[in-house]
Amino acid sequence: QRPGLRPPLAPPAAAAPGAAKAPEGPRFANAAAYEEAWSKFESRAKAGDSVTYFDIPWPLSLPSVSGASPSDATGERKKKLRSALLRWHPDKWAPLMDRVREADRALVTQQVKEVTRRIIGEKERFGG
Repeated sequence: QRPGLRPPLAPPAAAAPGAAKAPEGPRFANAAAYEEAWSKFESRAKAGDSVTYFDIPWPLSLPSVSGASPSDATGERKKKLRSALLRWHPDKWAPLMDRVREADRALVTQQVKEVTRRIIGEKERFGG
């Protein structure tokens, strides 16, 4: 097991009705481990390497997919929510999709939308 990762303990939260269940990727012990994995992924993506579903560090195992929490100051929480929305917005992923393995594209698109949906839910819950 790699540092910063923890084994899957529970199935991921329910997906949208009618959506196929996505395979579970790595589970991150904390937001810092997730951000480290994201940084590595981003470097690889910028280099033009091909990408598979399992190369993408999905934040779905974290307590908050945006990294925001009720204990954050309002400005910090809004900053985290905005940053997460920019990172996971489906339009931002469009250029990267050409490098996603064709067999994984539909699943990656589905998961990107799921992450975005959860961030929007966090924004509504936190009032951000």
